[in-house]
Amino acid sequence: MKFLAGDILVAASDVPADADLRNLHGPGRILHFDSQFNLKRTLATQTDGLVIGLAVDPVSGDLFAADARAKTVVRFPASGPPAAQILAVPRHKFGTLAFKSDGQLFLGIHNTLGEEGSGNPNLLWCTQPASGEVQSWPVDFDGGKLKFHRVSFLSLDRPGKRLLYASENGRRVLGFDLVTYTQRGDFLKLAEGDPRGTFGLDHLPDGRLLMATGLGASVFSPDGKELKRYPIDERRGWSRAKLSNDHLSFFVNNFLDGIIERRRIDDGELIQRHDIGHKHSLCGIVEYPA
Repeated sequence: MKFLAGDILVAASDVPADADLRNLHGPGRILHFDSQFNLKRTLATQTDGLVIGLAVDPVSGDLFAADARAKTVVRFPASGPPAAQILAVPRHKFGTLAFKSDGQLFLGIHNTLGEEGSGNPNLLWCTQPASGEVQSWPVDFDGGKLKFHRVSFLSLDRPGKRLLYASENGRRVLGFDLVTYTQRGDFLKLAEGDPRGTFGLDHLPDGRLLMATGLGASVFSPDGKELKRYPIDERRGWSRAKLSNDHLSFFVNNFLDGIIERRRIDDGELIQRHDIGHKHSLCGIVEYPA
């Protein structure tokens, strides 16, 4: 069974129902749905941890998954029956990943809990994912509410010239220039007293930024001004936002409740809603490209 355009792939490790939120792990898995959330199969990553980020290589069509707890990146080839292959990159707590149009891969270190002072980088760049060779940068970071998160979420703009990233439940979205490979100023900073935080990011085709905020989702102008706050049930757990293939709608995931919603970009109208039936495991989501 191959990946088809419009298939929905969801990171949802098999975390026990009674797991401690501070120690979440279980057999790594990816749920493979069709476009209507009918389950087609479950892909096992052969890791024990928490699969967080998903991305599709635009050149090969292969699916990549980052497991922060297992410190691995796993690839599922698009051709033939997919079987998990561990990528030959240095072992780090990878949590987010994104491709440029030419297949270059960027990897963010989710957190350094238990590894303080280890000298780990925060952002890695893999020009040829198959080789495992990487360059790395100790970029600035917010730290998030718990202070140990690093590059928990990232998104490349459509020209591939700027990368925006954020720490889980932080206050700032920061920028990194992919032409000069230098740090840029903050893209946005949430106001003091704002109960929201920085979570999953994705660029819209016109340069606007879509962001999950823990309590919902918002869209920001190319210069960081909030344009719209979507009418999503304001409760904790909304941690991922991802543009759909049609560029007219987006997915937003609730990690705590295991709920996926698909909403229209223009007005936030609800299009689809799916409960994966599993709490504390729903992370990254991708819609397989055409």
